[in-house]
Amino acid sequence: MKRLAIALSLLLLPTAASAAENDPEVAALKREISALKIDKALDLTPEQARQILPLLKEARARAEQFKADLEKKRPAIVAALKKARDEMKQQGEISASTLKEGAALRQRPTRGDDGKEIGKLLTQRQKDALASLELAPLDSEESDKNARRARARFNAFARSMTTISDEFIALVQARAAKAK
Repeated sequence: MKRLAIALSLLLLPTAASAAENDPEVAALKREISALKIDKALDLTPEQARQILPLLKEARARAEQFKADLEKKRPAIVAALKKARDEMKQQGEISASTLKEGAALRQRPTRGDDGKEIGKLLTQRQKDALASLELAPLDSEESDKNARRARARFNAFARSMTTISDEFIALVQARAAKAK
């Protein structure tokens, strides 16, 4: 009986871990930790923070607009994906017209020059610290080449998303308010 309980708990462990990943409190804590890591690595001066803050807010507004635009397209995206799935089931391939329809729905976020402008305001030490910062989850210690590459992509994405998060913007605002 004890072995059965242990076996069941081992089987449920991945489910519990993935449930924690979808937990809003866990996500909020991860965002806050990432923001604190970036804030510590950059150690912005009050003047840098005052100059960077509007750029972060502009980038945040563009990201929110992109998300809103994507949400408007959601029904069309779901319909196109269902059509592609049904074609795969019935014909074994997706038609050219469905692929074209799906491609028309793809949207890339518009990028401003915020990253370049922010880069001009940072010292080389700050740029190096940001580039080498690890934001990957606590449990990722992969050693193979593909896992390291994936983690590097995750870190780059996480850094860009964290810098426009409410948590990071609040930290920059606090630095900007110092010694006015």
